[in-house]
Amino acid sequence: MPLTVTIPDTVVDKCRQIAPDNSNIESFVIEAVSNYVDEIKDRKEDPFLDFITDRKNHAKNKDGLKDISVNHDKYLY
Repeated sequence: MPLTVTIPDTVVDKCRQIAPDNSNIESFVIEAVSNYVDEIKDRKEDPFLDFITDRKNHAKNKDGLKDISVNHDKYLY
């Protein structure tokens, strides 16, 4: 089902600044959104992120581990 979205002029201008010359802005925005969604999906599937309780503060983790940056492989695998 197609979705119609109104994108503010400021965002459209930002897209035009980085879109390749002669590209269709609609196609560029669709590709950008698709790439962003894929990136977020990949992040959600990253087992390392299971340790994190607050994704803005990567120092916190569910298990209270204090050496996660050094021994992350030990905890993941």
